[in-house]
Amino acid sequence: MKIDKSIPYMNILMRCDEYRQTPISLPDGFRFRGYKEGDEHVWAGLEIEIEDFDTYDNAVAYFKRKYLSNPEELKKRLICVEDKDGTPAGMVIAWFDRSGESTISTVHWLVTSPKFQGLGIGRSLVQKLLQTFHELDAYPVYLHTQPWSYAAIKIYSSLGFKMLRSETILNYENQYETAIRELAKHLSQEVMDNLISETI
Repeated sequence: MKIDKSIPYMNILMRCDEYRQTPISLPDGFRFRGYKEGDEHVWAGLEIEIEDFDTYDNAVAYFKRKYLSNPEELKKRLICVEDKDGTPAGMVIAWFDRSGESTISTVHWLVTSPKFQGLGIGRSLVQKLLQTFHELDAYPVYLHTQPWSYAAIKIYSSLGFKMLRSETILNYENQYETAIRELAKHLSQEVMDNLISETI
């Protein structure tokens, strides 16, 4: 699914405080792999598929600048799912950022190819990501997202992420009150009740 940019952009901040071990079930014929040389092009291709960047070259340049400057960490933190033929189906990065005087664990760029959406790839990627942060002893884990990623927010919430009512990270303005009203237009009442009741 491409980004529906008719949905207003606003900042949503979430945090997962502890690892909940859950069975990871990839569809038959799919497998996880870690980083390999050239993944800047794989990642850029996935991001262009969902129109998250305006050009392929800009996506490649971003990846090189943000991640390839720290290749040893990238090898531990990039997670890809591919099919039996090696076709990339999705990717996420268990990264970290400076926030004030601290270094925090952060979810970067969960993406699933539109060709493979609806198979549970996104959920499996988030489960593997949380397992990776656990292995790195790197909790709590934060993320920044927006209302047009409501399908991902549903996954995050089901796996232990809670919306932050007022806490901020990385200089983002926390727009919880307006964001929760926008999400209500796209998520079921059950999901919304859970999001609101779990907000911290």
